[in-house]
Amino acid sequence: MSTLAERGIPVASIGSLLAGLLFGVGWYVWIDGCAWASHVHGYNVNGAYWVPGLLQTLSLVMVNVLNWGMLSDDAAFDTESSAAIAKCWVFSAFVVAFSGVIGAVWIMVNENNIPSGEGSMWPAVAGLLQNVFIFLGSLVFRFARMQQTESNGF
Repeated sequence: MSTLAERGIPVASIGSLLAGLLFGVGWYVWIDGCAWASHVHGYNVNGAYWVPGLLQTLSLVMVNVLNWGMLSDDAAFDTESSAAIAKCWVFSAFVVAFSGVIGAVWIMVNENNIPSGEGSMWPAVAGLLQNVFIFLGSLVFRFARMQQTESNGF
């Protein structure tokens, strides 16, 4: 059975497009939630509610800026090893990503239990959806690029 790349299907291009679409949808949903709350209910979203989405965007950059070939070095956690630095970088990127998701869940639960105003629930849900979409986009982009690297042989 042949892979998609062997059949001539540009996996990296399709993955990049899908990842960009997920990223764009995530930010669109968040901006829609803020605009809807402001326009319909006159509710201004707290500035701290932007932090989870910004953390998730930072995580997307952190995960995808790294050449994952550096992770395969067998020197586990030698301080002079590039693999050790790369592993710490990936760990930090996923800590930032999950911090964004946890923050969005926290905000949504808080708004559900103690609403800060009329129309405040949709921006909280939109913040969680934003984080999920950006996180999925980050992973799709990463794995699509890994497929390209494996099919090229380097």
